[in-house]
Amino acid sequence: MKNNFKKAFSLVEMSIVILVIGILIAGISKGVDLVYDMRLATARALTDKAPMFGLENLELWLETTSENSLATGTTSFTNVKNPDDKASIGRWNDLNPTLINPNNKNHAVQATSSFQPLYIKDGINGLPALFFDGSNDYIASITKFTVIKNFTVFVVGFPIKNLTKPCVFNSGNFAGVTNQKYIFYPLQGGVVYAGNNAVGGGVSICESFIASVEHGDSYMPYIMSNQREIKKPIQFTLKYANGASKLYINATDSYSANASGRNVFPSLSFGGGRPGGGYGEDYGYFKGFIGEIIVYSADLNDADRKLIEAYLIEKWRIKL
Repeated sequence: MKNNFKKAFSLVEMSIVILVIGILIAGISKGVDLVYDMRLATARALTDKAPMFGLENLELWLETTSENSLATGTTSFTNVKNPDDKASIGRWNDLNPTLINPNNKNHAVQATSSFQPLYIKDGINGLPALFFDGSNDYIASITKFTVIKNFTVFVVGFPIKNLTKPCVFNSGNFAGVTNQKYIFYPLQGGVVYAGNNAVGGGVSICESFIASVEHGDSYMPYIMSNQREIKKPIQFTLKYANGASKLYINATDSYSANASGRNVFPSLSFGGGRPGGGYGEDYGYFKGFIGEIIVYSADLNDADRKLIEAYLIEKWRIKL
């Protein structure tokens, strides 16, 4: 008895199947876009109500979700509300609401296109962030702070393992000189503020440790360090009070160090060092994502510190 069932689809049937699959894929893609748009809208709403609008001594606020956050270009810059995925970013705009005059904003700038970080739409937990390649990407403020011993720096970042330039946990007075991953680089205090016993404060972070570092004349040790696996986005806070420092990780773990007796200032070079120009050598570039940086020229009390940390952890969906 002959088998009357069709052995194959006709051209018409195949066309119908392809059309249905296309509709399904389009629907899924549209759904993904809607989820992303909702996530971004939520982040922007949280940013618009952030604690920084009510706290004094805010010096710098950089973040990657707002429509006014980023600009492209080299010699001149154009603000872009929604940058294309993998767009090179030449200026990271300071959102500090306490500075009314836009000329006083402390923007971070990278005029060399090959050194510019990339805007990645799905950088940190489904939100856009800047990606630094671990080779030569960095972005830095052209304004320097007065030498101070009291400041607080908040950062949201995500280190990625660097196979070509692996990080190394060091010890001694020059621990910070080799194989580091500076999410913000400790500028050489003796160069920036000659004769002031100054040191720049910064943080090296990779997939296997986090360390705060001070950098001055013939001096670049870890001030605090913790060897731990960091395989997901992290929020950390570096706080100095009269030269003594504390490092808070995801608002739960904390580490302390005594004052070094030097005048410490927060460095404003993000993603790595500033080779040439009198700012020191290349001691290690960060590979990974940075989503937000907040700097205060004061050692915030615990209540205010926790308020900002809670905002960052909620907004960036940091898992404790």
